[in-house]
Amino acid sequence: IAENLVGLKQCEPNTPNIDSSLKFACDQAVSLKAQSGTASPLVLPDNEQALFTVLKHMRRLLQVFTNLHQYGKVDANEYATQLPRLQKLLLRFEVEGYMKLGTQALNMHQHGSARTYFEFTYNRLIGSAVTDEYTQQQLALLQELMDHLDRPSETAGAAPAPDEQEKDDSTDLFQPKKKW
Repeated sequence: IAENLVGLKQCEPNTPNIDSSLKFACDQAVSLKAQSGTASPLVLPDNEQALFTVLKHMRRLLQVFTNLHQYGKVDANEYATQLPRLQKLLLRFEVEGYMKLGTQALNMHQHGSARTYFEFTYNRLIGSAVTDEYTQQQLALLQELMDHLDRPSETAGAAPAPDEQEKDDSTDLFQPKKKW
């Protein structure tokens, strides 16, 4: 932005507020360069709609970037280096976002929803063109979460006796009272 404003000032030096806009853009660029060394934690949304919105915007950004390349606005070398980076970032948002939603569903004992989120994440990881250390780590973590999801169902199937006892107690409650 600052470079564009410098070019505008060279072409049209009498443009109103060009100096203040240029100063503001330069100050912002300096502050962003200072912050680039610090890692800010990424906070993923807590609900599916917000995550879906973020992912939709990221896909749109990827589409705009591709369109800019097709119109010749982005250099081919830069496009070749940045496109895989953007695709990996999108994959990371999808995987970590849906794993977070699956973990939340698992913690709230919503095993069906958790399984759906985990299966979507698994299919997305398997179907992606990116196969690196990150995808392998996420697949291992996903397998661990799926195993954790399967464990409670196995223990519930092994001990049906308390459920039968509760059924017997509830049927006794609604039976007519016996006179002694």
